Amino acid sequence: MKKVELLKRIYSLFHINEKSKNDNQSEIKKDLEKENVIITSISKEKFKDICKYDIVLANRIPKSPKVVKKGHHIGPFLVLNKQENELTCIYGSSNCMRKKSEERFIVDSKNYDLDKDTCFYITELFNYDERVEYLKKLGTLNDYDKHLFLKKLSILKDKHPSLKKYSINLPLEVGDIFKYNNNFYLAFEICDNMLTAIKVSNDINCYKFISNSGENYIYYSDIITIENRNYKVLDFVTKEVYENIKKQFEDYKWQKCNISRGTIIKCQDKILYVYSEEGMNYSGYEIFAPSLKDEFKIVVNRKSYSADFENIFKINKKDNFDIIATATIEEADKNRMVKKSYNKQKPKQVKISKPMKKIKEGSVVCDKTLMHTEYVVIKRNNYELLTAMFDNNKIYFSYMDLKDVNLNRQLEKEEFIKVLTYIKNQSNYCKYIDEENLNIIFDKIYCSKRI
Repeated sequence: MKKVELLKRIYSLFHINEKSKNDNQSEIKKDLEKENVIITSISKEKFKDICKYDIVLANRIPKSPKVVKKGHHIGPFLVLNKQENELTCIYGSSNCMRKKSEERFIVDSKNYDLDKDTCFYITELFNYDERVEYLKKLGTLNDYDKHLFLKKLSILKDKHPSLKKYSINLPLEVGDIFKYNNNFYLAFEICDNMLTAIKVSNDINCYKFISNSGENYIYYSDIITIENRNYKVLDFVTKEVYENIKKQFEDYKWQKCNISRGTIIKCQDKILYVYSEEGMNYSGYEIFAPSLKDEFKIVVNRKSYSADFENIFKINKKDNFDIIATATIEEADKNRMVKKSYNKQKPKQVKISKPMKKIKEGSVVCDKTLMHTEYVVIKRNNYELLTAMFDNNKIYFSYMDLKDVNLNRQLEKEEFIKVLTYIKNQSNYCKYIDEENLNIIFDKIYCSKRI
């Protein structure tokens, strides 16, 4: 029989109701005798042996035992603090799903005298005096678990002021997450007074990892090196997760230098399709949400894109970029033929005047045949413009040719942001531009000093 079950029976022997004491005592004795257990009284002197960060077996709710389920009157507690005649303990249970992950501290039963992995709910504190019917000391937190526990305590103290007096300030370490310039970063390397960190995001297109607070994503292409000012720790990952992030980062660096033809990458604010490799450089062209009028579309992972075959970008393998998707060999071959077909059938170059060159996102243009109607350029793809016309709180999207419009003026940055925000709140824009590309335009304008 397991040790905890035997201890529960011992507890029952000395704490059963007086009315039923004589009826049950002999039965319990017989069961214990079968297990060769010697029944002795519990010494209050054991209180002196208990220290901070001990795991003990004790009466779960001594003041109201009637509300405790049968067989659950005793359980594990983690000693948070000890005074002369009182213990402050944290409630423990084998049910690890009742609280948010940052409020749970789980210990492995293999490291302690426990039957199951046990979850301690850090925000549930109980005070016991020296009269507590303490049954058994199950172990003391090892150095690693103690450090992990103190880190959780330090993060929770702001939300739960009652924990402040028990927490200590810990220095920033690798694997910790902190805030810098309104962005979150994971401390990746610390050398003397310098800190290398990787940006953490909620973008599901990035690499996923599990932190103390739950699911997060990381941008391996967005790395900063700054002075280590011992930033406030807001979250952290375990040693195992940190080692996995290091491995993923090495894989990412290898992938960057070995991406295949047909890979879509995100470089700064552009989404590019890589079609060739030359030494330390990749060649690629910008791709967009598919245009209804565009007959030359490429396909990656069964998703169609329009492409600007005219403007070719060179990307150094050492540049920061994220890998978004990779085409199959068949798709890459077909995309190569699409580009060849475009080169054969591409229209003659239209001479673009200086005013036409200035037309871009945020430009206000008018149709040469309908001079009184104004359109806002949402996206420019070579000679094609995606425009929006506003009339009585309604939006009308249309594609216009660059040669068929005149430039009236350019919206100020704040004005164009208002336009994009209004469009994002409508439902019909998705037919013309997907949310991802609209967000790219939005971020590009928002981060620019002016448009």
